[in-house]
Formats: sequence, structure tokens, C-alpha cells
Amino acid sequence: MNKLKTWNDGSYMPVWQSDLAFIQDALSVPLVKLCEALLGKTSGIIIGCEVTKPSGATSITEGWVLMDGEIIFCPPQTISGIGIGLKKLDSYDTDGAKVFKVDDGTDVRQTYYTPYAQLVTGKSPEGGKYLIFEEDGLTLEEALVGAVSSSSSGYEIKEYSNYSQYSISPSTTIHYTKIGKCVHVLLLSGTNGSQEEDEPMTMGMGVGSGVMAIDNEIFTFPAGYKPVRDAYFTYQENNTGNVHLGKVAAADGKIYIGNNRNMRAVGFTYLTA
Repeated sequence: MNKLKTWNDGSYMPVWQSDLAFIQDALSVPLVKLCEALLGKTSGIIIGCEVTKPSGATSITEGWVLMDGEIIFCPPQTISGIGIGLKKLDSYDTDGAKVFKVDDGTDVRQTYYTPYAQLVTGKSPEGGKYLIFEEDGLTLEEALVGAVSSSSSGYEIKEYSNYSQYSISPSTTIHYTKIGKCVHVLLLSGTNGSQEEDEPMTMGMGVGSGVMAIDNEIFTFPAGYKPVRDAYFTYQENNTGNVHLGKVAAADGKIYIGNNRNMRAVGFTYLTA
């Protein structure tokens, strides 16, 4: 971003009005370009400016708008008739009255320029900067929310089956997806061939079975899917009905369970880094 270069070495420099204009442009131009890029057009509502049309009138709430390369404040207002848009009007804050030295003496000038947007029912012949309301137009705020939502909702369910790298050749099936920074595991099941996977299950907590160590790896998530902390889930042994804990390790993104791979897990979600 452009900036006025200065030196902190005890030196002096003149400051002209053009220097102040350079500083203002250095700040305003990038903001305008950013708004144009996000809106996809050179004029539009940045934030606020909710329009309602009570009987025989048009009202708008406070907000900010972009009008052909200029960011302008819109005060809350109501007019008679059906408003079609906003027009830029010039305005000055009298607190900014300054005495300027000119060749033939002095001149009092207004320096606090405060343009604003006014509701209008039509475009006047003399022209000017206008923002015409769009029935389906999005504000910059809505466009940003929509972009985040669409990128988040455009998920793809990944599926891996018959994952085997072990001597007993277990079969593991997992369906999962990532939305934002959340990983959702929709299905996690496994069989070591000793019974059918869809055999009816009975719930139980494995009375008398003791504590099962969570140290058998059955799947490794790809890069970007590791949990920010160790994530735990429950799974049930298909052949006994016993319920145990499984783990997704933050260190390596691997799923670990106990010894029995003939299982089905409850769907679960965890947060990635």
C-alpha cells in the first residue's frame, strides 16, 4: 500500500495539501478496490441500508454504500413515494472551516467533506453518482457470508473400503467429509471375516471384558484432517455387543481401536487445526 515516506532523524520537511491528498488516496483506493472485487461491481451496498416500503413511502436504515469508486455514508431516512435508489450529495461539516493564505490575502474554506447518500424516486437530468436498487442484489456483507457458506457446503464425501495393511487382513470402511475446519465421520465399520457386518447388534458395555487398549491402527486420514486434539469416539463389537472407545490421534491423524475389528462406530465430528 502506498504511504508518505518520513524519516525520524531530526530533519524537517514541508507538508503540502497534495501530501495530505496522497495519504488519503493511499488508504481509500485499496478499500474501494477491495469492495469492488467482493461485490463484483463498481456500485453496491457495503453494509446496512435495509430498504422497506411502508404505504406510500420508502425508508432505509443507516449503512455504507459504494458509488463508482467512492465509499459513502447513508444516514437513516424516509421519503414519500417509491424510492428507486440513492444519490450522492455533497456536504461539509462547518467545524472544518479553515483560513487559507492565498496570493491576494486570505480565504475561508470548508475542509471537512462529508458526502452522504440520499433516497431518490428517480434520476435527475443533471446526473451525478447514483446507486439503483437491485431486487436480487446482495450487499457486500451478504456476498461474504454467501461465499463462506457455499465454500463450506460444497463438500465431498470421501469413501475408503477394504483398507488392509495388517497380517489378519481386516476390512475397514469409512465415509467422511470436511466442512470448514470440522471433519465429520459418517460411517466407520470393520470386519475381520468372522461374521456378517450387518448382523443385529445388542448394546452392552462389555461387562467383565476389562479395559481394552486403544492401540490398533485401522485407518490414516490424509494431510489436513488431523484433529487439533486427540478425538475419541465410541464403537460397538458386532459379535459381542460390547462398547469401547476409539481414538483419532492428533499426532498422526490415525484411527486407533482395540483388538476387535468386527465393529461399527457411532458417527462423530472433530475439529482440525
